Amino acid sequence: MDFKKLRYIFREVLQTAQDALRRGKPDCFHPLPGDTALLIINTQNKFCNIEQGIRTPRANHYTDAAARRIRDMANLFREEQIPFYMIYTSKLLQAPEEVDFHMVKVHPSVDFILPKTETSAFHQTVLKEALQDHGRKRLMICGVSLDTDVFATACDARAKGFEVWVLNDMTANDNSVGTQPSFNKSAEDKYMKKNYRYQLQLRDIRVVEAMTALNEIRAEKPAKPKKSLVKGSPKG
Repeated sequence: MDFKKLRYIFREVLQTAQDALRRGKPDCFHPLPGDTALLIINTQNKFCNIEQGIRTPRANHYTDAAARRIRDMANLFREEQIPFYMIYTSKLLQAPEEVDFHMVKVHPSVDFILPKTETSAFHQTVLKEALQDHGRKRLMICGVSLDTDVFATACDARAKGFEVWVLNDMTANDNSVGTQPSFNKSAEDKYMKKNYRYQLQLRDIRVVEAMTALNEIRAEKPAKPKKSLVKGSPKG
């Protein structure tokens, strides 16, 4: 198989998608209003589904727990009209219904679904253009893996001028070679998160719990006027 040719074809397809996006004619995507977006990285079965552990040894109970946390929080974020940008690692484009996201239900009409081939979701993709065209300024990032894809995406986003929050309880590391071979130990887990928290904060990137981020976003919205309990005007 000629991988160089496949990569060339992939880039050509992405360029076509980028051109369509700039013309304002995405196929079925209708962006929600607002300047905040949730980027969900690599929540595919091969990274998160421990039931497929024999065939996909990269998944572990940390990535499975992160996917479950994303699933549990998803409706709360959707209630606040926060759009999802679902980023998956693949050498080929797939239809939204063909991507095997673990636990997270995708809504193609409002969720922006994008493949990537490298560690950062910004590398040779249309993500930056899409976010700018949709008016996004603040990005909340979560998913797999914290020490590679989430970290690289967060750093690139900050370098490109976005405000960046990494959602600590919705991220995890998989068992990929070259990260931490003994990451299944809870002590290792806490150490890695603490270490990367420091590295992110050095780059002016916030590391927060998902509910904390959600509450801050809620607090920014203007309070809804209270309905009067008095019906009509009092009779004289």
